[in-house]
Amino acid sequence: MQFVRIHKGKNRAFIPVFNDQIQDVAWTGNGSQFIVLSGQQPCTATMYDADGQPVFEFAKRFRNTVRICPFDSSMIIGGFGNITKGEMDIYNLDNNKEIGKTKSPCATKINWSACGRYILTCVLYERLKVDNNFQIFRANGTKVLPKAEAFSELYHVQWQPHEAGVLSKPNVDKLKKEEVKG
Repeated sequence: MQFVRIHKGKNRAFIPVFNDQIQDVAWTGNGSQFIVLSGQQPCTATMYDADGQPVFEFAKRFRNTVRICPFDSSMIIGGFGNITKGEMDIYNLDNNKEIGKTKSPCATKINWSACGRYILTCVLYERLKVDNNFQIFRANGTKVLPKAEAFSELYHVQWQPHEAGVLSKPNVDKLKKEEVKG
C-alpha cells in the first residue's frame, strides 16, 4: 500500500491512497482541509482535515482534477484529457453539496476567478494545436459566454489579479438561484 505524508508541525499523519494511485490533490487556501482524488477510475474524491482525518467522501466518478476557489467556498472536480471530455462537478464546500455541473471539452487549464464567482477554462496551443478557445462559467456551472471564444492559436489566458482582502466571499447558494434566472 502506498501512502502520502502530510506534515503539520511535529505531527505526521499517513493517508492511505486507494489502489495506489493519486489523480490530484488540492489544499484549501486557509490550510484547514485538502481534497485527494485517488484510486482507479472512477476515482474516489475524499476531503481530509489538516490532521489527515477523512471528513467527507464525494461521489465516485471519472475525474482527475480538483480546483478550490480562492474563498474555500466552492470546488470543481473535473475529468479532463481523455477522461469524460471535460465534465465538471461543482460543490459548495460549506455543506459539501453539489451545486452545478458543466462541461468544457479538451480544457488544458482550469482556474477560479479571484472573486470566486466564475470559472475559466482554456484549450491552449502548447498542449493542443486545434480548437484553441476559452470559456467562462458561473460558480453554478452556467455559461457566461454563449459559446467558447475561439482562436487559431491561444497561448495564455488568465484572470486579472486582485489584492487579497479586496473582494468579498461569494454566497454560493444565492449565486446559484440568482444567476440561473438572469
